[in-house]
Amino acid sequence: MANKTYDFDLDLLDMDDVPMKQSGGDTNLTLWKLLSGALGSAQSQQEPLKLLEWAMNLRKDKKLSLDTTDKEKLEQFISNCQSLNVLIQGRLLMVLKTDPEKLKKA
Repeated sequence: MANKTYDFDLDLLDMDDVPMKQSGGDTNLTLWKLLSGALGSAQSQQEPLKLLEWAMNLRKDKKLSLDTTDKEKLEQFISNCQSLNVLIQGRLLMVLKTDPEKLKKA
């Protein structure tokens, strides 16, 4: 199966769909930055090179191109990541659960 590209260049939205700001600033929190930080600071993972590659790709392009297996690995990582709260986990998983083709047309 071909890779799909998932765009994480989105603001973190609160439960009222309002963009959340960085602490003490006017800059919005972004999903790519939160996920990149979590991937880059992960502890005791089985595939550290893959996680580092994803983190670096997010910092460069704010997107990830994933096959089905890697998408499942990333979903698992997000779901089990202790450094991400439920709101962030949910918003990240929503990106992965939405067909990238539908996001392009929106």
